[in-house]
Amino acid sequence: MRPGTRHPHEAPSSPRCGHEPSSGLYWERVGDPAANAVPWLLIPGGGATGACFRATLTGQAGWADRLVASGAGCWVTDWPGVGRSGGPDPLALGYEDLVDGYEALLRD
Repeated sequence: MRPGTRHPHEAPSSPRCGHEPSSGLYWERVGDPAANAVPWLLIPGGGATGACFRATLTGQAGWADRLVASGAGCWVTDWPGVGRSGGPDPLALGYEDLVDGYEALLRD
């Protein structure tokens, strides 16, 4: 199997996705939102995007899909200005901007 491909039985669950309006950060809700489990908030670091939580480099299920398979829910995100997010230049963002964006995402 070549990297980036999945076996049919490893297909991710249907996510809901969008952008948080104040910061532009991209979010993806993976798993059943009606489930009683408190969802994980997965925030990438080191220049990565949320895509690293959906699949490994070898095409295996990533952390988000593994957590969903165990009964948890997940929010997968991209930092504002990075990856699938819109918004300002990520180098122009301060810590408060990031916190405000994530807080708005979880509140709304």
